[in-house]
Amino acid sequence: MKPLLILFILIASLCAYTYENQMMQTYAKITPRLVLMTTRSRPIQNKTINIAVLYEEGDRKAARRMAELMQNAYPEGLENHLLNIQITPYSQVHSLKNTALFFLLESDAETIQPIIDLAKQKQILTVAYSSRHLANGAAVSLYIGKTVKPYLNIKAAQESSIAFDNLLIKISKIYHAEEE
Repeated sequence: MKPLLILFILIASLCAYTYENQMMQTYAKITPRLVLMTTRSRPIQNKTINIAVLYEEGDRKAARRMAELMQNAYPEGLENHLLNIQITPYSQVHSLKNTALFFLLESDAETIQPIIDLAKQKQILTVAYSSRHLANGAAVSLYIGKTVKPYLNIKAAQESSIAFDNLLIKISKIYHAEEE
């Protein structure tokens, strides 16, 4: 029985993506603020910013960690808005209601694409841990260079009827599809 359990743990850990703690902390501080730096035709309801951290089953622990980091970064909420952070497997994303932001943990393009399509239909801002998902239509990631900057996919945001604040555009790197 013990060898079977060890084998299961090894296989499960191989399926999980490795997340850099410092990057997770950076995303946790920046991501909730992005909601307030956008304009959409569907406003935030009840002064609560609903954020969903989406994950593959192997990344449940990382999703919990991200939600915890976001909550710890803003324990009193953010600019008169409460934060409601949920962790949800990609397979259950259709059960979410009134979500302002999807934080996309690592997954393949086949899993991410329907999530991004749903987000566009419902005007939900998408922030991807991996900047490679900007090519799939995620609206924001982080650009890591000499400094860390938001990496904006303006075309994807426009397709979701979301506009970025001018200040956010000024401090960000803009993604262009030909950069792939």
